[in-house]
Amino acid sequence: MNRAQLNQDGFHIARGVLNRDALDQVCRGADESGTADKPNKRNLLSDSQVVADISLDDRMTSLVQASLGADAFPVRALWFNKSNEENWPVAWHQDLTIAVDKQVNLDGFSNWTEKQGVTHVEPPVEILESMLTIRMSIDPSDAS
Repeated sequence: MNRAQLNQDGFHIARGVLNRDALDQVCRGADESGTADKPNKRNLLSDSQVVADISLDDRMTSLVQASLGADAFPVRALWFNKSNEENWPVAWHQDLTIAVDKQVNLDGFSNWTEKQGVTHVEPPVEILESMLTIRMSIDPSDAS
C-alpha cells in the first residue's frame, strides 16, 4: 500500500494481516477492559494493554508506515460491536475530530467536544491529511 494508491482509491483492503490468534487477543483485550459487551468504546487503546500491543505489532504498523512513513504511530482504537441485536447504519463520512488529552486553545483547532469522557477537537486540515484509519473486521466480512 502506498500514498498514491490511497489518494487514487481512497482505501486499501489488506486481507489476513492478523492471524486468528491475534484477533482472539484483540477480543480478549476488549473483554479485559469491559468493552466487549458494549456497542462502542472510544478509548480502547488506553484501556487495554493487549489492544495497545497489537496496534504496535509490525503487521499493523507496516500498513500505515508504508503510506505515512516510519514515524507513523497509533493514536486511538475504537471498538464497535455490531450484532443482529445491536446494529446501526453508518453513512459514508470522514471523521473531522481527533482525540486529545485535554483542551488547549491553539490557533486552527476548533469545535471542542467530549465523547464518552474523551476530549475531541477538529484540528487543521494538515493534521487530518497526515492521519490514516485502519478498520479491522474481526468477524468474517465482505464488501456487502
